[in-house]
Amino acid sequence: MAVEIQVIESGLVAPREETPRHSIWLSNLDILVARAHTPTIYFYRPNGSGDFFLPETMKAALSKVLVHFYPLAGRLGVDPDGRVQIECTGEGVLFVVARSESVADEFGEFEPSDELRRLLVPSAPSGTPPCILVMLQLTFFKCGGVCLGTAVHHTAADGLAALHFMNTWSDITRGITETLVPPFIDRTLLRARDPPTVTSEHIEYASKPLSKHSAAKRAFDSAILKLTKAQVESIKYSGGIGKKPLSSFKAVVAHVWRSACKARKLKDSEETRLYMTADALHLASSHHSHKDILAMASSGIGRGVMPVKLWAMSLILLQRRSISQLFD
Repeated sequence: MAVEIQVIESGLVAPREETPRHSIWLSNLDILVARAHTPTIYFYRPNGSGDFFLPETMKAALSKVLVHFYPLAGRLGVDPDGRVQIECTGEGVLFVVARSESVADEFGEFEPSDELRRLLVPSAPSGTPPCILVMLQLTFFKCGGVCLGTAVHHTAADGLAALHFMNTWSDITRGITETLVPPFIDRTLLRARDPPTVTSEHIEYASKPLSKHSAAKRAFDSAILKLTKAQVESIKYSGGIGKKPLSSFKAVVAHVWRSACKARKLKDSEETRLYMTADALHLASSHHSHKDILAMASSGIGRGVMPVKLWAMSLILLQRRSISQLFD
């Protein structure tokens, strides 16, 4: 990718007003997620407006939104017992302004890659404490387009919470404040029972690799594989029960899982696992804690390469039922 980015400004944006100084306890779901920043890239084409993504306007609105989302202006730290926590210090978030002589179309279909992240999303030396929680980069292209690259620490916010932050920032930037929904910061709602009540073995949280074929430590190549509507419909009906088709999600997941089993040429005796997240807690997006439960379905390879995909769907449905029973 022959794209060059020149940083023209970099600094911290702090909350506009004084914010509370305290530590935020994190739930077990917060602790278990990957301790790293989650990159997201937004591309915008020029709209002809003279104030299109003005950095000063963006920073001013950001300082306002951080008054409400003040934990994100803090740092990831540890308590005296070594447990990870959010320290509300009010230090601010990183805001970078950059420019490029390239045009946005040079990125093609925006396939996820390390190079794309390096160019358009700020990075931190480490995601472990102590570290910054939010990093933002505004990149202007020769064509007039703009890219907003964000890196929000996964421990501090899940996808819905990060999107809540971004949408609120967008609203304040555009002067929309009457519908502002503040974040719910207290995470003790998800504190585990004391003493713990464990009713089943949660092997989905085990970190031990299945075999030498495990992809846990292998580098990945990214690609966008397009499925036509006709192809999806074909998969839905080939794996359904009688005349009732599978949902698009179930059909595509089964197809990808089965294809991965075949591509890796694993032995029939080996076990393969499919991991997914499930919203088992049904909390609002404004609740800034991890709300998704890790779920797992497993199967022997011998069944995985069968042409009928019903085996995979039955496992997914079984896992959904077990999630409801365990966490409702």
